[in-house]
Amino acid sequence: MNPLADVVLKVSLILSSALVIAVALRSKSAALRHWVLAVGIVCAAATPFLIPVAPAWSIPVRLGSPPMPAPAPQMMAVPVAPGLAPAAADPRVAALRPAASTVRFTALEIMAWIWMAGTAIAGVIFFAGLARLAWIRSRARAVTDRKWLSLAQRVAAALHIRRPITLLQSDQPSLLFTWGHFRPIVILPRDANHWAVDRAHIVLCHELAHVRRGDWLTLIAAEVLRAVYWFNPLAWIAGQRLRDESERACDDEVMGQGIEGAEYAEELLALARILNAERPGWVAAPAMARRSSLERRVTAMVNHQVNRQPVGRAPRVLIFAMLLVLAVAVGGLTTAAQTFASYKGSVVDQTGNIVAGVELTMTNKQTGQKYQVKSSDVGSFEFVGLTSGEYELATISPGFRNAKTPMTIGNKNITGDIRLEVGSLEETITVVDSGEPRVEGAGPIARGYKWPPEKAACTAKPTGGYLAPPTKLQDARPIYPRNGGVPKAADVVILDARIGTDGSVVEARGVDPAADPDLVSAAVEAVKLWKFTPTLLNCVPIEVQMKVTVNFRTE
Repeated sequence: MNPLADVVLKVSLILSSALVIAVALRSKSAALRHWVLAVGIVCAAATPFLIPVAPAWSIPVRLGSPPMPAPAPQMMAVPVAPGLAPAAADPRVAALRPAASTVRFTALEIMAWIWMAGTAIAGVIFFAGLARLAWIRSRARAVTDRKWLSLAQRVAAALHIRRPITLLQSDQPSLLFTWGHFRPIVILPRDANHWAVDRAHIVLCHELAHVRRGDWLTLIAAEVLRAVYWFNPLAWIAGQRLRDESERACDDEVMGQGIEGAEYAEELLALARILNAERPGWVAAPAMARRSSLERRVTAMVNHQVNRQPVGRAPRVLIFAMLLVLAVAVGGLTTAAQTFASYKGSVVDQTGNIVAGVELTMTNKQTGQKYQVKSSDVGSFEFVGLTSGEYELATISPGFRNAKTPMTIGNKNITGDIRLEVGSLEETITVVDSGEPRVEGAGPIARGYKWPPEKAACTAKPTGGYLAPPTKLQDARPIYPRNGGVPKAADVVILDARIGTDGSVVEARGVDPAADPDLVSAAVEAVKLWKFTPTLLNCVPIEVQMKVTVNFRTE
């Protein structure tokens, strides 16, 4: 999945979970719902930072239906290896890849630029709100009215607020809000000095409830999340619900100070008429009498069945732990999309002719699942239902090398041929030194039939894979080397030899560099005298490899 889409999906999962939990807790207090939403928003904002460190786990997502009962894979890359023609050599596949890649890159680039542009605009609006707060504070004056100052001290003590509270009075009639956390500021409207003590007490109880609960920080977190994910409706819904539950939770705390619901509702409606008479503009701070939530708040105030209990420490910790675990789990989630495809082609031999009846096996290294097919009469094969992962392709055909080739399966259909290599011969001989006297420096003696051999009769076939193995015509035994008349220590010498197209041994060399050079030389000298009938592949002479094991021992 695209990284941008992956982040958006995971943020949406966390936000939707928080919203669902909040709805499920509708019979509980507004403070509890606000805490759920606040933790959910914070976890959603932290998701991009959790993804790199969260333990990875995956859910297989199956897209589409496999063309056969077994699930079908797509091969993204086939490494070049002996016996396997790379699938990228197919001009049709190679021609399609650049165009598809270019289109995808362009689409992602456009989406990324649109996202960044929207985030930049939302960020400008957000910082404009913060700047407006600073501007309002610079034009406001400190409250000196003893009524307000004494009420603020009394309410702060009742709410156990130990942070210093600053009361400022604006020159505008419609501004009433609180902002800041460590040094909170309460902005009062221009005519606040003329308010009755009861109204002033209600206003301070509500605004300082925001301070005690730390609502400004959660509001800022919600605004930042909405600015970054401006296109995601869940970010807007969660932010709006957070504001509403914040106001209702503060209303519950006001009524917890002994103020009757009917009296509070009456004062709130009166304040709404005063504060909404002039549009105050948006600021990054909670407002006490917003029109959008006023009706629901008044209804809740006069409803004596509403749960107004504050949130205890244990529920806070439990909800925080639950949503944090959810965020970590979502952060590590990967979707393993199983898109189905096929790998098809033809089996050919070294001469380029098709080979029928070859057993082909694809084995998934992670799951151990095997997919087996045989090449048809025209040499074609097709694997379907391969899931993404690491595979090993094995080929079995008499006379040919049983190759095992590692392959990486991704999400693209592949067409490519498999090339078989003729297998190698093996021969083992034993050379014994019985201690009998012999002429010093005598070499091996060739024994066998007439050389060169007569040309073998061969009938061409319409398909390839017809292999006529060589037959030894001339043999020679190595002479056990001696050192000062004493046989060399017994050892095993392994040679890698090559039989030419005429059946003669054109090359022989020792495999183990640690072997005794005299033993190796004796073995090579004898093997180079061997003669064979030509090895025929589809009536064409070919070279073939041969492994010779020579056991030197003494009696």
